[in-house]
Amino acid sequence: MTATNVLQLHASADVACESTPLDWHGGNFFIRYSSRSLSGQPPRLCLWEEPIGRCAQLSSTSTALTSQGSAWITDSSTVMPDIGTQKISAFVYAESPGGGGQTITQYANIVVRAIPADSDAVLIGSPETTAQPFQLTVGIDGYSPSWSSAPGTTHVIVDGLRNGWLTRSSTRNWNWHFRVLLE
Repeated sequence: MTATNVLQLHASADVACESTPLDWHGGNFFIRYSSRSLSGQPPRLCLWEEPIGRCAQLSSTSTALTSQGSAWITDSSTVMPDIGTQKISAFVYAESPGGGGQTITQYANIVVRAIPADSDAVLIGSPETTAQPFQLTVGIDGYSPSWSSAPGTTHVIVDGLRNGWLTRSSTRNWNWHFRVLLE
């Protein structure tokens, strides 16, 4: 990934943050962003719900990962704001590790898209085949190309938003894992 517009935050005491209000008019939405930690604590994003006064629950793909160096991690999530939310602001952070250390965190390519309330998908046909049909398993997390699964499965994007895996096997007890690619 090449990031051209990068926000870099430094924190050696307490927390450094930047925020922006989202142009949100109700309903669910999808967020994708890239981040990397050059030192200290991992990146953190909060979608602040007003007037509720808390961060929206994210079905995030990589928030538990800690990667330092030049590796960018692209994270995506489907967000279902809590009932009563009237406004949402996005906050990104660099949190001090304490003890005289410094956190340097970078963010780039933040994208927010509304998710239509209903789908206009239409089944055009159901082809007949003698081969074993593909089975589709859909994840709940936002799509990321860094997810992988068992041999014999193909990672796909579902509805333009989520991870999915195609296989001809009827077994669904796979172990998915998130891989970090170092550049």
